[in-house]
Amino acid sequence: MRPNTQACERRVAETFSYFDGVEMPLSWFEAWSLLYDHGEAFDADEVRGSIERLTAQGKLECINGMYCLPGRSAIISQRVKRAFIAEDKYKVVKRAVRILRCVPYVRMIAVCNTLSFAMTREEADIDLFFVIKRGRLFVSRFLLTMLLHVFRLRRHGFRIANRICLSFLVDEESVAMSRYAIAPDDPYLAYWTKQLVPVFSVEQGFSEFWNANRAWLHRMFSNARPYEPVYRHVCPDTIVSRLVRQAGEILLVPFVSFVEPLIRFVQLIKIKRSARRHIRLTKTAVVVDPHTLKFHEEDRRAFYRERMQKTLASYFPFL
Repeated sequence: MRPNTQACERRVAETFSYFDGVEMPLSWFEAWSLLYDHGEAFDADEVRGSIERLTAQGKLECINGMYCLPGRSAIISQRVKRAFIAEDKYKVVKRAVRILRCVPYVRMIAVCNTLSFAMTREEADIDLFFVIKRGRLFVSRFLLTMLLHVFRLRRHGFRIANRICLSFLVDEESVAMSRYAIAPDDPYLAYWTKQLVPVFSVEQGFSEFWNANRAWLHRMFSNARPYEPVYRHVCPDTIVSRLVRQAGEILLVPFVSFVEPLIRFVQLIKIKRSARRHIRLTKTAVVVDPHTLKFHEEDRRAFYRERMQKTLASYFPFL
């Protein structure tokens, strides 16, 4: 076996080990485009050949063009079901983003977490990622929260399913996701960033975000490309939304210089009180600073990384 062939099989095994942890089977093309190759470049034929060899050896199963680990074929039918659920949730996303794109200082909105992989559950909320104009993070979050509450789209209390969760907001200074990574390796965050689904962007907002993360992502995925969402999921910036947003920014000019620090002070007290335990446990699970509001209190990235390594050792000990 050529050294390059063995290296390719190792990367294919790592990729399937990771996605088994999140219960997601892959087609051979998805395995190539999502290959966790640590910057080594393998072409599509090499990856497909490795998948076919591992399948012939009984290390992978194939049903209707979808591959998974042996004994895990149930996740294939589960993925089909969850894809239909995801389509219903994108209708909620579009309804919400039509409103939220009018909020002053919003520069980008993207779908994240399980919905970005079309692997969400029916009872799950909808996580959105925001990029906000520099120095306007807390004012924007306040306005976003109020609008979602008024339109009964905000997640709170026991109202969870199909509600919007403002789980991750950064301003233009903090768009480099590598600063939130856990050492020594963070496949979850890398895939999370790679698969962000941009549903709204002001001018070159998403391009600037991607360029800020390109080098970091290419160290893990030589096939990393900007995500191109299907047209029906996108809410483009219209003349009306642009005018409303810009009018709001103009109207806030006399007040925002003292309203932003005031809201920040009040929100930091509230946020830190409720999240104090998580902030104390780790610097990356909940991040609250002038440039970032990140509320993934149940941070399972280390868990998925360790599960990936255990699965790899169990199913592919020969690699």
